[in-house]
Amino acid sequence: MISKQLGKLADKYDWKRHQENEEDITLFGDFNGFLFTAMEGKGFKAFFTPVAGIGKQQLHQLRTWLEDNKRELRIRNYELSDNFLCIRLQEEWLPRSVEKMESFLIRLTGLLDELDLPENSCAICGSPADKKGLYVGLLCHLHPECQSKPGIDFTAEAEVSDISSADMSSVPSQEIINKLAESMNIYRQPLIDTVTKICSIPSVKGSPEPDAPYGRQTAEVLHAFLEEGSTLGFMTASLENRAGYIEWGQGEEMIAALCHLDVVPAGQGWLNDPFNPAEINGRLTARGTADDKGPAAAVLYAMKALKDEGFVPKRRIRLIVGLDEESGSECMEWYSMHEELPVAGFTADASFPVIHAEKGIAQVVLTIDEKQDESDSLKLVAASGGDAANMVPGSFQAEFSDREPFIVKGRQAHASRPEDGDNAITKGVYALQRELHSVSSHHPFISAYTQLFPADRPGKLIDFDLSDEYGELTANPGIVRLDAEGAALTVDIRYPVTCNFETDLQAPFEALTAQLGFSCHWKTHLEPLFLNPDSRLIRTINDIYQSMTETQAAPEAIGGGTYARAVPNIVAFGPAFPGDPDVCHQADESVDTGRLLAASAIYRETLRALADK
Repeated sequence: MISKQLGKLADKYDWKRHQENEEDITLFGDFNGFLFTAMEGKGFKAFFTPVAGIGKQQLHQLRTWLEDNKRELRIRNYELSDNFLCIRLQEEWLPRSVEKMESFLIRLTGLLDELDLPENSCAICGSPADKKGLYVGLLCHLHPECQSKPGIDFTAEAEVSDISSADMSSVPSQEIINKLAESMNIYRQPLIDTVTKICSIPSVKGSPEPDAPYGRQTAEVLHAFLEEGSTLGFMTASLENRAGYIEWGQGEEMIAALCHLDVVPAGQGWLNDPFNPAEINGRLTARGTADDKGPAAAVLYAMKALKDEGFVPKRRIRLIVGLDEESGSECMEWYSMHEELPVAGFTADASFPVIHAEKGIAQVVLTIDEKQDESDSLKLVAASGGDAANMVPGSFQAEFSDREPFIVKGRQAHASRPEDGDNAITKGVYALQRELHSVSSHHPFISAYTQLFPADRPGKLIDFDLSDEYGELTANPGIVRLDAEGAALTVDIRYPVTCNFETDLQAPFEALTAQLGFSCHWKTHLEPLFLNPDSRLIRTINDIYQSMTETQAAPEAIGGGTYARAVPNIVAFGPAFPGDPDVCHQADESVDTGRLLAASAIYRETLRALADK
């Protein structure tokens, strides 16, 4: 649906309207000489404009401007890929007015004009074009004959962003990425088909059943994936619908790749149906495409490529898939107790290069039973936000006794990188605090929250910090439920590798929160993981990455948690390349199919090396 405000903007500038059905409406038109495509989703408006022909320096200036103005313009997120810039504007309680949208477009087109961006470049080749048309559903200048030709991606350099110059030694060039992808190109469509099939199943953890301990949908996706492996000629096994594996080869020893098929809830703010995969501009969009169904398929076709070329492994190769990674990895703990363990391997659930350290992870529930004073003129009766503790929440809503409820929108992200999101709970709580203070009212939970979580430093705590050479403590308030009896807040904490949970985190955190009126209940805890970066396994895998990407990459540390903690002799490795946008747990999660194929090529050679020892 299109809001009245966006419709008025389109009418004012004589934009055209294209309607597939009642829900899917797209607007096209010209603004200050630049072409735009506009559409709307839950809680945001999206504007697309072609940027073919843009230079590297212009790209850098454009990204800098977007980052510098992100908060002021309320930009939810943006993408620069396949010669288009997409900007999603965050909506608040009221839809953005025509005047505010005009102001945004004036500033954006003013910048594009300052950058001397060509206004009529063909979206495929970048050369001047007189004709206009739709390319992948977006308005642009276009040579009709270019639609059947491979294009030049002027925005490719934008994909290596958000990394420091010190980290550039691990970043492969786009030419190398393309070369790796080309080596797996024969499997492109089968891989896309497999990812589409398994991402169509909403395998969020559900209520346990006798034959489905993590819910019916997780069992369904396991059988669908094992079916894919069987079709490709591999042996498969389901392990009580807790996990399963696809295996190939003979030998006493076994090496493994580990992935998971469960996903976090979709949340809000999607432009497309999160469980109806769609390929748009070379990216496959759906929940699980990046985390972790797409990587599972990449490993599967790496095995298929080895098999097709006649490689004979000296060790069995096993692709193990679990169904409870997002809720604590109980599935792999069960596997480690009941099944054969690998002598070496990796989990495709992180980033390149190889990971040798993972922060500790703790989830704590903070409760407060103190009630709001009955004499307050503004009574908060209920509030809720968030779907999972390990997601930055994308929405928050509050209800009052004598006025309309309000809804606050944020931006989802993975809890290990809270700075990539916009926490709707924090935004909502601070908005409530302002409302309460304006009428001299007070709520115990709201007051305590604002003394623990700052409004302007995502992932941080007030008066509490830990850090070491591998990273800093982060805290994500992920779920809140408030009613007349009190409030409960679930917080996901990632703490540094060298810190002790009991003495460095648990005791001082409980003392701090007790002063604010909270009671603490520690829900889950995973110790940090530290592996010697000079170990044989890490050196072997890192050497493969260096060789294939022509980089000087070194092992790294992350804030995320992987199966490497639950299964011995396993390290996290890929599939995201350095600088790739972190889309895990976010709305419109997607994966670049070319980069996924490149990762598959790296996995092919990693499996070869580990199985040939």
